[in-house]
Amino acid sequence: MNSDLDSDLPVRYKRKGKDNIYHCLFVSCLIGGIIALLTAILVPIAVNAGLDKKIDAKILLKESEIEYWGHTPGNYNIDSTEKYKVFGYPSKNVEDLLAVQTAGEHSFKVEKKYENISYSVIEDTITFEQNKTLKETKKEVNEEAGYLINLGALSTNYLLSDKENFKEIYSLLKTSAEQMIEHLVPYVFSMNAFYTAMNDKDIVMKSVLPGIKNSGSIFVDDEMGFGSIKSLSKWIKAIEGGSTSEVYQTLQNHFKLKDSHMDQIVGPKSFLKALYSATQVSYALQYNCRKFCDNTTMFAIQWSSQNVTNLPDTFISPKVKAVESLYDLDKTLFGARPEFSYASNLSHITSEALNLTQALRLASIASFEDSASIFNPTNLYLFFSSYLTKSYDNIMIKFKLVSEKQCDAIYDYLINYVIPKLGNYEEKKGTKQHKAFANLVTHTIKKSEELLGEFLYYELFARYIGAALIKDKKKCTDFVSVGTDKAKAEQACEKVPFDSYLGTTLWAKAFMHGPNHPLYQHLADTTGLTTDELSKVFSTKSSKDYGNYANKIITDISKQLKCSNSPCSKEELGHRQFLSTGITSRIIKYSGVVDFLQEVSTVKDWNYSREVAMEYSYFAKNKCDQKEPLSEEVYNILTSGDHSLGDYKNAINFVVDVDQGVNLVNYTNIYKTDPEKLLCVLRYMTQDSLLGGVVMRKDSTDFINGYDDDTLSILREGEFSKGSDPSVQTHVSINDVYYNKSLIEDVTLELFTGNRHPDKVKTARSINGGVYINNVIPYFNGTNITYGNLNPYQENFRLEGTDGLQFGKNLGKDSKPKYFDSKKIQDIQYKYAGKESFGDINTLKYDLDHDAIQKNYGQNAAKLFNYDGIFNISQTFKLPLGSSAGYFKGVKQSDYGSATIDGKSPSTMQGEVQNFFSIEPVSGFTIDSKRNEMIMLDVHEKYLAFPELDKVFGFIPLMNVETEVKIKEQIFLDKYGFVNAYNNGVFYFRVIGYPLAGLLLIAAGIFFFLYTRYSEKGVNYSVLSDNSFKNEEERLIDHTEKNPEVKYRYEETKEVQDSTRLDLLDEDSSP
Repeated sequence: MNSDLDSDLPVRYKRKGKDNIYHCLFVSCLIGGIIALLTAILVPIAVNAGLDKKIDAKILLKESEIEYWGHTPGNYNIDSTEKYKVFGYPSKNVEDLLAVQTAGEHSFKVEKKYENISYSVIEDTITFEQNKTLKETKKEVNEEAGYLINLGALSTNYLLSDKENFKEIYSLLKTSAEQMIEHLVPYVFSMNAFYTAMNDKDIVMKSVLPGIKNSGSIFVDDEMGFGSIKSLSKWIKAIEGGSTSEVYQTLQNHFKLKDSHMDQIVGPKSFLKALYSATQVSYALQYNCRKFCDNTTMFAIQWSSQNVTNLPDTFISPKVKAVESLYDLDKTLFGARPEFSYASNLSHITSEALNLTQALRLASIASFEDSASIFNPTNLYLFFSSYLTKSYDNIMIKFKLVSEKQCDAIYDYLINYVIPKLGNYEEKKGTKQHKAFANLVTHTIKKSEELLGEFLYYELFARYIGAALIKDKKKCTDFVSVGTDKAKAEQACEKVPFDSYLGTTLWAKAFMHGPNHPLYQHLADTTGLTTDELSKVFSTKSSKDYGNYANKIITDISKQLKCSNSPCSKEELGHRQFLSTGITSRIIKYSGVVDFLQEVSTVKDWNYSREVAMEYSYFAKNKCDQKEPLSEEVYNILTSGDHSLGDYKNAINFVVDVDQGVNLVNYTNIYKTDPEKLLCVLRYMTQDSLLGGVVMRKDSTDFINGYDDDTLSILREGEFSKGSDPSVQTHVSINDVYYNKSLIEDVTLELFTGNRHPDKVKTARSINGGVYINNVIPYFNGTNITYGNLNPYQENFRLEGTDGLQFGKNLGKDSKPKYFDSKKIQDIQYKYAGKESFGDINTLKYDLDHDAIQKNYGQNAAKLFNYDGIFNISQTFKLPLGSSAGYFKGVKQSDYGSATIDGKSPSTMQGEVQNFFSIEPVSGFTIDSKRNEMIMLDVHEKYLAFPELDKVFGFIPLMNVETEVKIKEQIFLDKYGFVNAYNNGVFYFRVIGYPLAGLLLIAAGIFFFLYTRYSEKGVNYSVLSDNSFKNEEERLIDHTEKNPEVKYRYEETKEVQDSTRLDLLDEDSSP
């Protein structure tokens, strides 16, 4: 065959039969696409219309829901059982701390409901109401109050550690700002006037003082004349204050000037006022002030740049001499040059120095509310809280800084310049315990005296009144019957008799406190008397009245004690007992009459409620081998004057030096006593009289639920500018137990989703945070894990490299989700560990990544922390799920000491802790969780405030905790809205349906094109060289006419085809 000729044949005749395949594919794709499209449209409509509740519980079908956080609407009844076994101690002896015995076992059942849940994408928060009801409280072991660890004392000590001298820094900043605001303008204006003209005697005599008789003395007067910038500044102040100001009148009286003379010197038309106005205009033009630069603006400029005193462009005359600082004009105002710009230049940080605009913001004290001023105590607190956790972003945003070096520059100024320079003392480089103890020492003496006086005033007179009643053979009914009938009086006296200590002192203390005190009402309730009847009993009108008799005894005892006033004041009683125990160590009357009026060396033996000694002389003699009592002279040195230990800078220097054995001779000369024995006494007094001791008597229920401790109030006392902390709460609880006073309260919770990396993820600061016993703990500082004390400033955490509290979408086998454990204050990484199912919810399970923990925490990481697993509900559910066992920092076996619990060592107990996987969505719903662990106090450093703890190191057991939380799984699954949980054959129709329909319809279009192109049912055309159209039959005829050989082949082929058709027709027509 001729291949060339064959190639000229139409393609259509070379591929016969393919059209049937294209036709089938086209029809199939078209039908499939239509079905998928209808499915994607109709199924969501059916589900959303509530036509298929079963599917609705499993499939998420809302268009934008995949971008939102899930939440759980409705109420949930969670059955939570919590059991606590508190470990008590047989006595107050610290040596018995490890001889543990069970103090009491308690169990609770809690019902919780979560309502009013709301979510806002804009705010990135979920808020909901948590309603809690305490269903049952069961006390399985009945016991009296036992001795337990004094967590309030430890908390107080903890909170005062590592304060970075906040109160001293703020006080010094505040003082320097006040001084500059008051004196800068008068001194600078005086400086301009002085060098321009006022230092020239001829000019002054002719232009300022003409006609004034004593003009010569006015010019040369050192204190109030014109001879120096400092003295001339008083005249500038007279211009500013006017004729009614104190300085104006002082100048006038000092020089005996007439009103006309004063008007001549400082009046509106005076030469000095002209110089003043010229200076005012010059600074206003230089710094673009509207009318004139006020004192606060001038302060900000000087503090940030020193340009007020050292920039010649602002002076009114080239004669004016520039100075570095206001300090150079009057060295009595500050301890050193206070300006930030001066201190920054000393630190050689010019490459990262703050520009003028940034520095001005730091000193913008005119408006504290929106400003970035570090002279604002709230802003200064924010700076320290952020800097100590290395949260530089918080600082840079608030204070408009651009680099970490600029943050360092401010910190360097505050720590390394303000205290040693402006405070004019060099602080000793002590430990955190030194700082905590020094802070406590500033309160110890005065607070101990105050507590002593408050106790003794009522206890002393009550005991003497009780002894007198028995000595004089007074009958209870004789007094009580004055206020009520005889039968009721006998009943009252039987319940609260005069002849017992508790009875007679209750009557006396109720009388002394008065009707508004709880003791008064307690006496009324106990005796069955009304408050009106009691008021008649306590009357002082008649000699038969109890009140009159008691007052006579009080007056007599006050006279015998030779008090300054009658009755003795609380202050005098407290002071005398503090110095020498002279009040209780000598019974002046009724000695031997009753057993409750015996001589004692401390109020501890007179039933002081905290069962601790309070007196300096007691600790000096019994604990520190100091024989001589504290003299009045030494007391005055310790409590007042330049060396008072009530001043923190004196206290910290004394504590650090004496603890390290430095400058002992110097302190001996200052305090006229042995400094080491003084430090010893202060340690015991702080531990016992101020903080209540290492152990205290408490009921275990209080220990579990938390209790109020007035000790913590010392952190709130005084002015905020002098270091008080108004955020301190007096309620003490163990955070790790999750059960405290707030249990029975309905609360509103707000959680940050982390979608936009919020600055505040979880509040870490807590008055009782971390049980305040992990002195050194690992925590997440915003970048990585570091070790340190969780200090009171750590309030905000910014998480980098993680989505805050969320895991993000599409987690899989290769994912390594991170979770911020707020209880441990650290970022935890997990790795894929398999699948887990809860009902119809299929989850991915992630276990703790020990390799990552090992890298961050070291070789002992696995021993230090234990965590349950974390689950992620489907790839699109963005809530963090998980729970933490909450163990404390572990130590070596040798540190456990001899502690045993039920015959088992702590290490054995810890090894038996059981952990169960749990699901805890962000709103707190737990499907199933169990916990069984022991909480222990970790003592591994020297607490200066607790000398008795020096004897004990290691773990001190506090309590065993067992918790079990369950929720009805079906309720959880039925109400768990917005969950995209894949379940085998169930598909997300909207996501899958639309793309599938689109692909099938596109394929149908392609196959339709191919089918129509090659189908013989259609008429095929060819384009000729002259661009005319002919069909295939016409084209073949023309071709064969021109080529005989081709014509022959064509006709032959046609005959064969026709013959074949006839044969086929014959076959089809046969029976």
